Amino acid sequence: FKNPKDPFKIVIVRDMWLTGFDAPCLHTMYLDKPMKSHGLMQAIARVNRVFKDKPGGLVVDYLGLAHELKLALAAAVKELREKRGLTQTELATRLGSSQSRVAKMEAGDHSVSLDLLIKSLLTIGADSADIAKWIRRAERPRAA
Repeated sequence: FKNPKDPFKIVIVRDMWLTGFDAPCLHTMYLDKPMKSHGLMQAIARVNRVFKDKPGGLVVDYLGLAHELKLALAAAVKELREKRGLTQTELATRLGSSQSRVAKMEAGDHSVSLDLLIKSLLTIGADSADIAKWIRRAERPRAA
């Protein structure tokens, strides 16, 4: 799979190949296994790589795993916004959006895209280490 000229075009992965596996030519990944936060982000990163004429990848989510990632990033947006002393309205202005959209984003509303969550974090001043921290936090069991 590491050789894009190889005729082998499909790989079925159970667990271990997700960490450390790098095949930039990989185009589509089908997720049918429960994953959360950092593990999910790693899986997505395996396919979402630029390669030659490929601008990114496609993740087909059979289980609704993106919701877990959105919740982790929504919590990050709210905490970082508050830490920076911004109101929802101020963040909305910086994003060219509305206060109600920011409120939906922070509440983990399913209609908010991952792109908007990442854009919001970057707009607030987050870096990749901040985002990774929030993803790892989501892996911890939540208090009942």
